[in-house]
Amino acid sequence: MVSFILGGGSRLDLFGPALLRLIAIAIMAWLISRPSFSFRAVAKGETYFLAAMLALPLIQLIPLPPFLWQSFGGREIVIEADRLLGLAHWRPLSLTPERTANAFFAMLVPLCACLIGLHLDRRGLRWTLTGIVVIALLSALLGLGQTIVGSGSPLYLYAVTNSDAAVGLFSNANHHGLFLACALPCLFFLAQNDLRSSGTMRIELWLLMLAVLAILAGANVMTFSRAGVGLFVLSLALSLASTDMGKEMLSRRTWMLCMGVGLSVLLLLWISLFLVTSIGTRFLEGVAEDGRIGNVWEFARIAAHYFPWGSGLGSFQQVFLVFESVETMSLTYLNQAHNEPAQVLIEAGLAGIVLGALFLQWWARKGWAAWRPAPLSTGGKLTVARLATLILALCIVHSLFDYPLRTGAMAALAGLCAGLLMNSQISERRISNRSV
Repeated sequence: MVSFILGGGSRLDLFGPALLRLIAIAIMAWLISRPSFSFRAVAKGETYFLAAMLALPLIQLIPLPPFLWQSFGGREIVIEADRLLGLAHWRPLSLTPERTANAFFAMLVPLCACLIGLHLDRRGLRWTLTGIVVIALLSALLGLGQTIVGSGSPLYLYAVTNSDAAVGLFSNANHHGLFLACALPCLFFLAQNDLRSSGTMRIELWLLMLAVLAILAGANVMTFSRAGVGLFVLSLALSLASTDMGKEMLSRRTWMLCMGVGLSVLLLLWISLFLVTSIGTRFLEGVAEDGRIGNVWEFARIAAHYFPWGSGLGSFQQVFLVFESVETMSLTYLNQAHNEPAQVLIEAGLAGIVLGALFLQWWARKGWAAWRPAPLSTGGKLTVARLATLILALCIVHSLFDYPLRTGAMAALAGLCAGLLMNSQISERRISNRSV
């Protein structure tokens, strides 16, 4: 859970992410040193993919002789500068080697989380998911406190942040909204398995769930994030649709009706209250002019310029300044593309396309195995595999118009889910009624 405390931001000048990476290295060293550690449970294709992900930034950092790196497209500015200065340096493929090195070390955080998920047992899974829900609840309460106190509040943990919104443990309100949405499947999974273990519909569990949902929903609305609210509603709907709770006392239809009506009323109360008093038209402002949409053709032009080698992982901010048109210039700078497919294409070129396609194919295959019509033994149960694929789906959708996985916290959560999908001990479809 340390990733959510230290990894809520993505800026290079933050101390937290650097410390988080050191902790990740220490944890991985400890995991690998354990006698029980083994990669044998992982499919060869998955092992090769993880190795390729780590190898990509290292390959981009290999120094190359001038005649070789000058043959790569998109290096004209550097070539001309070297010619004017009379230099003939060996240079790596990456135009920003220090940022590419940073990208490599950033990958160690989700890799560590993946190894943890890969070796979790059922008890460890329960405690891990409980920790995620608790952290989400604390982050939501912190976010509500931030909006109550207002901008300039000492409750904001980052100097560069959305100081008029609920960001919780994050520096970006959109990322906080996604995290709260990802906590919902974990909450429903824990409640479902507790009900199946006890065999009774405990009223205190109902009240606790509704209280947690109320806080998460309120904090999510106060992020003022269109994506956050949309993903929260989507996550809530999918979690409800895939959870088989209280079947011994209530029919599934009655259960869905009661929870659906109750949560709908709850969400409407929160949204109507804050929409009128605080939000105004903020959800709709600037949609047409949003850089996530308006810069797509600019991104395509940059990607074509550096294709097929890419400009180097982490180099987007610098190369965009070179290609930025007069029409798109403003007093603010674009630190990330807010469009992961476009940024990966720019920075990693053809290799990024291949690795991205392989990951999506793997996720889709795992998702189909988890969500295809299940036998009566699993019914509508929210299994571990369904939980993991659902959280990854939320991260993938959000990555189409933002960069949540470039924060250590969300990258760790996604890595954990990937590890759970690789963990055959707890992610199989046919699990017993007392699985967790």
